[in-house]
Amino acid sequence: MEVFKLVSNIALIVFSVILSVVITLQPSKSFGSSPLMGAGSETYFSKYKAKSFEGKLILLTKIFTVLVMAIALGLVIAQRFWTVTPTTGQ
Repeated sequence: MEVFKLVSNIALIVFSVILSVVITLQPSKSFGSSPLMGAGSETYFSKYKAKSFEGKLILLTKIFTVLVMAIALGLVIAQRFWTVTPTTGQ
């Protein structure tokens, strides 16, 4: 049980750091864009976003978010139901 907790905690930390980096790498969606600047029309980049670097970052964000949530939930369930009660040595 302790090995599971240790491995899960390490994985949670690593995946959380990776998730933070992936989110930081994504470009911001600012409100300053206007149709005059070319943001209103459908462009080649917006049409093929899934194949672009930004599309890959969005996919990685979704994957690592699910991983972090699953590991965190698994740790909570493990702590709640698999707690070992100490035995008294009489």
